[in-house]
Amino acid sequence: MNNSSEDISLSLLANPQHIKKKDTTNIKKDNLIDDKIISLITKRFPNIVIKDVDKQYILKKIESFCNDYTINTIIEEEIYKLVTSVIINIQNGT
Repeated sequence: MNNSSEDISLSLLANPQHIKKKDTTNIKKDNLIDDKIISLITKRFPNIVIKDVDKQYILKKIESFCNDYTINTIIEEEIYKLVTSVIINIQNGT
């Protein structure tokens, strides 16, 4: 049984007459944010036409790019710290 099924079962055990509705507020907010991002892209690049069917694909690509960029930046920073530390240790003779 998955978590949502278990949650519903436990909820029904506690109160068999009440089934909790899903919180759609966050989904609506996410959709508004997604629409705003697409709108900003089309304003920034007026020659680009983004079809509705492509919106989720584009947003996933943006998310993937941001994740990759963040990971690469962290790796570069850590490598820089490590190399700097090794150089300082060599200079100090430790």
